[in-house]
This record gives sequence, structure tokens and C-alpha cells, in this order.
Amino acid sequence: MARIDHQHQTFNLRALLMVCLTLCITNLDGLKVHNIVPGFCGSSLETSAKLKEIQLGSVGNNSFVNIGASILQGIQIVENYKCFFVVQSPPNRGLILTVRKASLNDNDTITFRSGTNPERVWKQNIGDDLALNAEEVVTVVSKDRPSTISVTYEPTVGESQFNAGFDLVVSVYKEKDGSCGEDFDCLNSRCISSVLVCDGMNSCGNNQDEAGCSGISWWIAAILVGIAVIVVVLALLVWIRMSRG
Repeated sequence: MARIDHQHQTFNLRALLMVCLTLCITNLDGLKVHNIVPGFCGSSLETSAKLKEIQLGSVGNNSFVNIGASILQGIQIVENYKCFFVVQSPPNRGLILTVRKASLNDNDTITFRSGTNPERVWKQNIGDDLALNAEEVVTVVSKDRPSTISVTYEPTVGESQFNAGFDLVVSVYKEKDGSCGEDFDCLNSRCISSVLVCDGMNSCGNNQDEAGCSGISWWIAAILVGIAVIVVVLALLVWIRMSRG
């Protein structure tokens, strides 16, 4: 009887896995569509622009935001689709925007606006990815008002020619006044929260916060350790089930 129950449980597990696999394959196109600026511009390709406002804090993990977009090759982009979001700092703080990675289709555009600074439009034809990676957008610190950076991403209408997208980082900084105190000194008259050091992101604008860091960031190491623990636990459970069978 125990043998029959074991076989029945195994069959149910296999059936559940097959159902999950079928659902994933069936909704593959939907998953691709949802991969456009996840969490910031909605989960579907709608013709109306969606505005997302992101409020940052002065210190800690709330003092930066990592924004990414990924469009897979072959996705159909509807006419007038665009993603629009605004990042805002606390008063007496500025913002630094840097590009970690960028790969755009021929007519894709990313437009940045920051206070009184001129509008800047980035396209693939301005140069290679290294040119974008060297760019930064910095706001001026205002003692009475917050700083803002707005970003508008407009992918090319029609079928996406290639896998495209970008990875941006927006960080809060304060102007250096003698010393940075407990904050990190970027050596460019800017101070950022010390938790942003060696996190794999260029929060200073000159990459000073990543100088001398190991190749693997702490959060990547934490993810790898977590995956390893899960694999060991699953292997142990399989071994126990097989030994009882």
C-alpha cells in the first residue's frame, strides 16, 4: 500500500510540473510583453503614456533606484507607446543618473530632463555602448526644493529588430562641505550614502564608489549563496524520498 501511495505522489508531482510547464509555454508571449520596464511602466503595451513617480530618501537603500528596460527581439511595439517616469530627491540633495548598460534599436530614444538643464536625447547612433556608459545626468542641489530627473523611453514602433534595453541608476548625493562625515566621499565634491559603495553601481558618477571593489557585489554573492542552499536542500529531500521508497 505504501508503494502505491509513493507512486501516486510521484505521478501527482509530475502532473503538476507538466501543468506549470504548459502554462509557461502558453503565456510566453505575455511574459515577453511584461518584460518592458517591469514595475515602472505597467505590465502591458498600452498606447497611453504612464507616469511613474519615484521618491528617494537621503540615506541607505532608499537613496538610489535601479531602473531597467528589456525588449526582446520580435516583440511588436504599438504606436505611441512610451514609458515616462520621474525620480525625485529630498530637499538639499541632488541626483546623479548613470547608465550601466544600454543597447537600443535604430530609432529608440531615451530623453532626460533635469531642472533647468537642457533636454538630452540619447539614440543608438550617437556611438557605441561605451559612449552611453560614460554619460551622466546630474542635478544642481537646491536647499529649499527637491531635485528631479525625468526619463522618457520611446522604443521603435513595429517589430523589435534586436534584443534591446537599458539599465540606469539614479542616486542621491549631497554637496561636500569640508568633509562627508559618515557618508562616502566621491572625490568630486559629492557625498553619497556609504551603503552604495561596492554594490556594482556607479553612484558617484566617476565610479569612485566601485574602485578597488571585488568582482562580485555583496548582493550577487548573497543570491548565489541562497541558490546553493536551495539546491542542497532539494537534493537532500530527493535523497530522503528515494531512501524511503
